[in-house]
Amino acid sequence: MASITASGLGSGLDINGLVSQLVAAEGQPVAQRLGLKEAGYQAKLSAVGTLKGALSDLQSKLSALKATTTFEKRTASSDHKDLLTATATASAARGQYAIEVTRLAQAHKLAFPSLPAGETLGGSAGDSVTVTVGTTSFTVDLSSGMTVGQLRDAINGATENADPLLTAAVVSTDGGGEGLVLTSAATGYENRIQLVFGGTLNGEELGTSTVNRGADGALVTDLTQLDASLIVEGYAVTRSGNTIDDVIEGVTLKLNGAEAGTHVTLGVALDRSAVTGAAQQLVTSYNSLLQIMQSQTHFDAETGDAGVLLGDATLRTLGSALRREMGAVVGDAKASLRMLTDVGITSATDGTLSLDTGRLDAALAADPNAVTRLFAGEGGVAVRLDGLLQSYLQTGGIMDTRSSGLQASIADINDQREALETRMAALEARYRSQFTALDALVGQLSATSTYLSQQLAALPGAYNPDRT
Repeated sequence: MASITASGLGSGLDINGLVSQLVAAEGQPVAQRLGLKEAGYQAKLSAVGTLKGALSDLQSKLSALKATTTFEKRTASSDHKDLLTATATASAARGQYAIEVTRLAQAHKLAFPSLPAGETLGGSAGDSVTVTVGTTSFTVDLSSGMTVGQLRDAINGATENADPLLTAAVVSTDGGGEGLVLTSAATGYENRIQLVFGGTLNGEELGTSTVNRGADGALVTDLTQLDASLIVEGYAVTRSGNTIDDVIEGVTLKLNGAEAGTHVTLGVALDRSAVTGAAQQLVTSYNSLLQIMQSQTHFDAETGDAGVLLGDATLRTLGSALRREMGAVVGDAKASLRMLTDVGITSATDGTLSLDTGRLDAALAADPNAVTRLFAGEGGVAVRLDGLLQSYLQTGGIMDTRSSGLQASIADINDQREALETRMAALEARYRSQFTALDALVGQLSATSTYLSQQLAALPGAYNPDRT
C-alpha cells in the first residue's frame, strides 16, 4: 500500500511555502534581469527591421532614377482627342505630326435574307456553308436542314470559332420573319467574312449581303473600305484596325473618329513628369528614412527619453554615408549639372530634402542628357546611392549582420533562462530535502520531549498538578 506523506507534520512548518519563497528570492532577480535584457534586444531588433524596411523603400524609389529609360520616356498629345489619341515609347522622335483621319476601320457584317420563322435552310444531300474569316475556315453541314436559330447556334458553337472569329445573331423582322447577321470579331478587309455554299444552295440566290455603312450612310460596296484610312504628313495610310503602331516609329495611334479635312496635330515630347515624379518619390522616401533614424537615435535631456538605437554605430555610419552621397559632385568641371542642388533638390538644416519641380523641369527642358548623367550616368547620384544601400540590404550585408547579432543575443538569453530554470529546480530539490530532514528531526525531538516529560512525571515524589 502506497504511503501518504505531508511536509511539515513533524514540525508544523509550512515547508512548501518556505521552499517556494526561498527559490523565488534566489531566481526572480536573475529572471527579471534576463527579461529586461531580452526586451532591450527585441526592441533593437524591431528598430533594425523598421530601418531596413525604410532603406528598402528608398532603394525601390531609386530604381527609376538610375534607369536611363526613365529619362527617355515620351508623351503623345493630340489637339483633337475625339478623332485621335496616342501613346509613345522612348524610340519615338520628338516633334509634331499632322494627321487626318478620313475613315475608321469597321468589323465586317454580313446578313442573310429573312426567312419565315421555323423554315429551314438546306435539307438536301451535300448542302453546306463554309465560313472563312481571315485564314481560318469551318463548315456547317446543312444536309438535314436548319432553321435560322439552329444555324446561328451551329456557327457560334463551332470548334474553330472558339476565339471567336465571328458571332451570329438572329434579328426578328416584321411579319414573323427571322434574319441572321454575321459580325466579324476583328476589323478590316483582311478579317472580312466569306461564305461558300455547297450542294443545292447558292449564295447569290440566297442574297447574302454586306450591311456595313460608310460615314456618308451609304452601304459599303467596296470591302477595302472596311480598313481605316488616314493621311500622315501627306502620306496615305490604310490599316485593318483603329489601333495602329507601325506608321510612326515608337508611336501607337488610336483612332476615335473620322473627319475628312480636319488635321490633328500630334505632339511627341519628353515625358518630364516621369522624371519629376521619380525625383519627388526619392525625396519623400529619403525624408521618411531620416525621420525614422532620428526617432531611433533621439535623446531628451529633460525627460531622459532616448531612442532605441541611441549611440548605435551602424546608424552613425549610415547617416554620414547618406549625407555624403546626397551631396556628391558628379562628372567633371565642364558638366552643366554636377549636384542635386543644380536640379532643385536641396537640404534643410535638419537634413530633410525638398524638390523645386520648376527648376528640375527647366533643367530637363534645357539639357535632358545632363539630367540623365547626373542621376543615372556612370557615378551618378542614384547609381552611387543604390550601391550604398545595397551594401546594407544585400543578403549577408550590414543589416543582416546586425539582425543576426541581436537574434543571437536573444537566443543566448533563452539559453540562460533554461539554465536558470535547471538551477532553480535543483535548488528547490535541495531546499525541500533539507527542510524535510529538519521536519523529521523536529518531529523526533518533539516525540522524545513528550516521552521524557511523561516518564519524569511518573517518578515517585515528582510534582504532578494533575494528581489529587
